[in-house]
Amino acid sequence: MAKDKEYFFKVLRGRRTKTVTYWVDNNDCWICNSHRTCGGYPRIKTAEGKNTRMHRAVFIDYFHITNISSKIVVRHECNNKLCINPNHLLPGFSKHNTEDMVRAGSLKGIKNPTCVLTENQALEIKNNTTDSSKDLQERHNVTRYVVYGIQKGRTWAWL
Repeated sequence: MAKDKEYFFKVLRGRRTKTVTYWVDNNDCWICNSHRTCGGYPRIKTAEGKNTRMHRAVFIDYFHITNISSKIVVRHECNNKLCINPNHLLPGFSKHNTEDMVRAGSLKGIKNPTCVLTENQALEIKNNTTDSSKDLQERHNVTRYVVYGIQKGRTWAWL
C-alpha cells in the first residue's frame, strides 16, 4: 500500500493547522483517509466552524480563494468522491455537476437517488406489449410519464 501523505490546512481553527492525510491511487487521486465521510464525501470543519466537504475546503485553500459563492459547487473531474487532489477539482454550478454525473453514468438507473424502479421492473415495462399503460402504472406504482419514457426509450434506454 502507498505511504500516506499529508496536506496541511492553515485556514482552519485560527492559528492551529489541521493535518489531512491521504494516499495517491493509480489515477493520481488523493484519497483522503483521515476524516469521516458523509454521503461518501470526507468532511472537515472550517475556521468559521462550518462543516464542509473536504474537496471544497482543499480547493478554496489550495487556490487561495477568498470569496466563493454558495451557488458554486466544486466538481470532481475524476468522479471520485474521496479525491482531494486540487488538480482534479473544478468550480461550476449544480447543472454542470449533474451533467458530469450523467456522463460518468453515476445517475443511471438504480444509481440515481430518485429512481423508483429496479432494472427488472423497467425491463418488464419496456418488453410488455400486452398490458395497458394504465395497468403497468398501477402495478409498479409510477406515473404514466415514467411508463411512456421507458417504452419510448427516453429513460432506461441502455436496457
